[in-house]
Amino acid sequence: MEPVFWFSQCQTKPKTKVLQLNRSRSILRIPFSVHLFYSKLSPFLVRDKPSKRYARTEQEKITLQNHYFYSMSKRALTKYLQSLPKEELENQVLDLYSRFKPVKDYYNFVFNPKEDKLVEEAKAKIANEYFPLKRKRARARRSVAQKYIKQFMLLEMDAALIADVMLFNIETAQRFNEAKRINQEAFYKSMYNSFEQAVQFTEVNGLRAIYQKRIHQVVDTAWEQEWFNAEGLDRCLEEMKLA
Repeated sequence: MEPVFWFSQCQTKPKTKVLQLNRSRSILRIPFSVHLFYSKLSPFLVRDKPSKRYARTEQEKITLQNHYFYSMSKRALTKYLQSLPKEELENQVLDLYSRFKPVKDYYNFVFNPKEDKLVEEAKAKIANEYFPLKRKRARARRSVAQKYIKQFMLLEMDAALIADVMLFNIETAQRFNEAKRINQEAFYKSMYNSFEQAVQFTEVNGLRAIYQKRIHQVVDTAWEQEWFNAEGLDRCLEEMKLA
């Protein structure tokens, strides 16, 4: 019986061969080419018995009971990469570049790090969530901003630019709330989470002096708009010693 590989970002393609159970509790299929790639790693992989709590059906429980997940330590990966001929290593990197968008984004950024352009693109997308140019209704999804923030952190962009995007997201939401009052409690809880993240990020990265005025303005606006959790924003500042 063939092993089940833990490979959370695989793409579904034809000629699949191996099943995989990811954390979202859905079964995905790994392309056969990826299966061949991982078969070369077998001497370097550590076999771990998976937990059956991820299974939804009896068939999945049986699958998990008879299979192992394989993981690789950083040390083992280094050893494996050192054992590869240069040409094969280059081919693997090119394959990852063409197959997975996060890898492509990383290399594109490394060789052409236009941070200002990326920030402007992120701000345009965030603004479009609240003040759409083509749609009639705003979507106001916090996930759009979080996606860019997470990506910028992974790329290790300038912390000041990341903090700028964090605060821009909250400020844009407040401008929208001023124009059209939002009554959903989830919106205010979401903005509180964004604010807490921004305050912690600026403090950890030594950006207090740069963004303190904008942070306080967010809190003042929350009080003016009568946010039910405005007091929580104040407490967040006190805990981070920004008040």
